Amino acid sequence: MSFNTLYPLKFKFPPRINHLNIAKPYLVVGPDRFTDIRTDGTNDHVEIQAAIDSLTSGRTQVETVYLRGDFNVAGQILVPSYTHIILDGTITMNSSWTLGVSTFGGVFKIGADNSIVRNVEIEGGTYKGNFFTTYPTEGSTNKLISAIHSYATILDSSFHDFSVENSYSPLRLEKLGANALTPKT
Repeated sequence: MSFNTLYPLKFKFPPRINHLNIAKPYLVVGPDRFTDIRTDGTNDHVEIQAAIDSLTSGRTQVETVYLRGDFNVAGQILVPSYTHIILDGTITMNSSWTLGVSTFGGVFKIGADNSIVRNVEIEGGTYKGNFFTTYPTEGSTNKLISAIHSYATILDSSFHDFSVENSYSPLRLEKLGANALTPKT
């Protein structure tokens, strides 16, 4: 006779927890009032970057930012080592995108140029651009925007389960380390 036969338990799923402060291992960013950092649909890259910057400085263990909802961005979001980004929604690249002197860029820029970045995971969501946002012109140079871009050496990292519409490329990694990408199925 099994434990479940002796002590049958019934749960209603999903469980509902109304407004309790429960410690969680991630930071939630989004447009609704039940998030840790609230966005307004305009230049949301600022709030997303603030969420990433509020994680433990110099961390050696992965910390997570959960992006829930739809976001409108006009600039890159720098993702350092030991960061996990979950996108549960859509990021739209708006027409005021700026890159400065760079030709290539991405919504998420993995590490600073020429650095070594470890243990970054970005998963889920949809990235939307159009020919005006994906190929904005600054002066005479076209800017080529991807969902994820890096000019760093990336080690032990994963980018998966996302889709890209009307963008230069889903992923542009200009340097790769020996153990750079771990396929996820």
